[in-house]
Amino acid sequence: MPKLKQQNEVCSVALALQLIGDRWTLLIIRDAFFGVTRFQDFHQSIGLARNVLSDRLAKLVDGGVLKTVPVGEGSWNEYQLTPMGRDLQPALLALMQWGDRWVNQPENIPVKIIDRRTGKLIPPIKILNAKYLAYKPGPGAKHPHAQRQNTVYERVRQRLKGVNP
Repeated sequence: MPKLKQQNEVCSVALALQLIGDRWTLLIIRDAFFGVTRFQDFHQSIGLARNVLSDRLAKLVDGGVLKTVPVGEGSWNEYQLTPMGRDLQPALLALMQWGDRWVNQPENIPVKIIDRRTGKLIPPIKILNAKYLAYKPGPGAKHPHAQRQNTVYERVRQRLKGVNP
């Protein structure tokens, strides 16, 4: 488990955002998926100040999203996605597709993701229909830091059932 500032937090979304939830970090992860591994290439692609880039890369390494791999002689390293980092691919692709559809202008979309085997655009990441999803308390639901959320979620569940708490 990555070392995070608020280990007493139990919300998985909050914990994930603590590790990868800022603009620069997501752009580093984006570039890593496109094969960028060297500090200088991240710097040139993103245009981020070197000290901030160094901090974000260190955070991703400490958190287990990236690992450093020595390159040849000397102190040069490359940054590579770990299995934990590679598991972010569906979320990153969904975010990219959402941005292409709702935020960016079609003529400004810089990258399209294609299937290497067919050369065709990948289909949109499947969106689950909310009316078929339900939420139930998980093992951490009784944790004191989860009670605020669970109180609200239970009130919403009751309202959706037609019970007025």
